[in-house]
Amino acid sequence: MSSHSCATPSHRAPLATRRLPPVTKNPDPGLITGVGSGIGRATALLSAQRGATLVLCDRDEAGPNETAAAARALHR
Repeated sequence: MSSHSCATPSHRAPLATRRLPPVTKNPDPGLITGVGSGIGRATALLSAQRGATLVLCDRDEAGPNETAAAARALHR
């Protein structure tokens, strides 16, 4: 068995509380799939929070619409 731990190292704040730099180097929109839930939604919201322009995709219509509304609120 490995002695590695999945816990966040004590010297670093969890990602949600760390201040991330704004997205400024690439003005092209980012395409994120699976934005209705889970990792795709989290990636979209974090990217929006950092100021990225996004293109959101998912299998159904409701999930991307909810994520887009949340991303717009974060981007303001």
